[in-house]
Amino acid sequence: MGEKRVATCEGVAFVAQKTHTDHDIWHGYPVGWDEVDVSIQNQWKREKRIRNRDLRRYETREQVRSAFGGSL
Repeated sequence: MGEKRVATCEGVAFVAQKTHTDHDIWHGYPVGWDEVDVSIQNQWKREKRIRNRDLRRYETREQVRSAFGGSL
């Protein structure tokens, strides 16, 4: 496994990790904001991509799982 990338959609944080070293194949999954670097969180707050409410609502992986009906 290689480097990781971080993204957000509708207030939820996602991490993607390269899964095949010879090809550009990535696997992404939702994570709690507690797993995302604070500098990225602050940058995205300044850019209005996320709100403090999102950070509270999806703070941990368990909260993300619960928000999606426990199916993650």
